[in-house]
Amino acid sequence: MQGCTINHGHEAGREVFPEDVWCWTWAEPMTLPVNENGTPEEMAVLSTVIKVEPFSPTISQRLPYAVVELVEDQFIENLDPDGYETVINTLAERLDQMRETQRRLVEIRAAYRAQQSRA
Repeated sequence: MQGCTINHGHEAGREVFPEDVWCWTWAEPMTLPVNENGTPEEMAVLSTVIKVEPFSPTISQRLPYAVVELVEDQFIENLDPDGYETVINTLAERLDQMRETQRRLVEIRAAYRAQQSRA
C-alpha cells in the first residue's frame, strides 16, 4: 500500500502466507495529560491508522480502511471514507461546543473574580 510504514523486507524472498501481509500508515502521535487514576499521564489521543489486510476474512478490510484511537486502547474500527468523515464531523461539532464553553468559562471567571474583589 502506498505510504505503508511497515518494513516488509523480512518477507522478501520467503514463503509468506498472504493473510499475514498487511500494511499500516499513520501520522505522528498526539498526547494529552489524561487523569485516569488520580495522576495525569501523557496518553495518545485521536490517532488514526490506515490499514489494509488483502486476505482478511472480513471483506471490508481487504480495501484500505481507517482505525481511530480516541484515547489509548479505545478504538473506532473498520471506517470507510464515509464513516471516517462522520467521525471527523462529530469531532468538529464537539470542538465548536468546546470553543463556546471556553468562551463562557472566560466570562464566568471574570465575573467570579470581580465578585470576589468586591467582597
